[in-house]
Amino acid sequence: MKSRFLSRLGDEIDGVTDRFSRRCLVAERAAYLARMGEIEVARRELEIVQSDNSLEPHIRVSILINVADGLCHYYEDMSPKAHDRYLRARALAVASGQSDLQAKADSLIALLEYGAHHFEQMFAHLDEAAESVAPSDNQTLCRICMIVAQTLHLANRFDLALPWYQQARALANEISDDASMSAILHNMASIWLVNRRNCDLGGIATRDMSRLASVGANSTWNFDQMMGTSGLSALTPLMKAQIHSLESEYEEALIIYESILPSLSLQALVGWQSWLLADMAWCNIRVGNTEAARAAFKQAAEQLHHYHHFDDQAATLTRLSEGMTLLGETDLANIHMNAASQAWGSFATLQNEMGKLAADFLARRALVLTKRS
Repeated sequence: MKSRFLSRLGDEIDGVTDRFSRRCLVAERAAYLARMGEIEVARRELEIVQSDNSLEPHIRVSILINVADGLCHYYEDMSPKAHDRYLRARALAVASGQSDLQAKADSLIALLEYGAHHFEQMFAHLDEAAESVAPSDNQTLCRICMIVAQTLHLANRFDLALPWYQQARALANEISDDASMSAILHNMASIWLVNRRNCDLGGIATRDMSRLASVGANSTWNFDQMMGTSGLSALTPLMKAQIHSLESEYEEALIIYESILPSLSLQALVGWQSWLLADMAWCNIRVGNTEAARAAFKQAAEQLHHYHHFDDQAATLTRLSEGMTLLGETDLANIHMNAASQAWGSFATLQNEMGKLAADFLARRALVLTKRS
């Protein structure tokens, strides 16, 4: 299906006469193409704008180039270079008084901080974004609402998250922003899955319904197929693999894991990859592939670090403990289980902090996110 958003942007580019305005629009198109997973096409467009801008520099064009370049890095392999580009965009926007672009950059930095579980920094950037966002900037408003919703959802307060998911979707629909719709669907489904995993493995009670993880993964897959979205395309099948594992459908999970994990390279998700390796090992041991399980458990343990997300650490350690028990390594199993218990406790504490930070932010900014000019 042809993107309505891109079609409208193309018409604006064709109709504009000012060369700087045109370059801004082409940079925005490159950014959107990156979000849709069309990285090579995005970079080709960006190269042209960069070349023109090097000959005739324009601050607004420079900011949008950095934003688009950051999105290319993020949607290609979640490279840390995305953070650098967003910071550059923000610095240029602040220095030149481009408040709308500062809001855009702050919202993108906040999304990276969410991914890192740096929630205080995340809400600091969301405050900056909400302070300067234009009422007509649906993309940035949508991103702020989506991040708030995700945070509340991960804190096991889906009841509080739902209105902000709905607000994000309404903002995206107004401008036919299919990339944002895809992100909302994927992120909601992935948190349903994480909450299910954390409940099953760590006993952290969730208000989510288990079946929603599977429904959400299928909805994400179907939407992306319909819209032609391919950004970070490995994430949805990996959601399905984890669901299969939690449902004790180990053979189905292994088909996906073995086809994706050997070549997976998502630089911002090394902790998550450790969990996936441990879960793949668990599936192997449950179907009798003992040597494959032993090798994957070893790899998962080697990749696990203290700076990974608390729940990913805890889930990995739980699978390691379960696996070592079946392999007869009782002492090692106990060591892993004790470490897992500590990590689960740390994550439960973090969930409480997330909920409080979100409530404080909404007390300050809810009106900004719902009032339109």
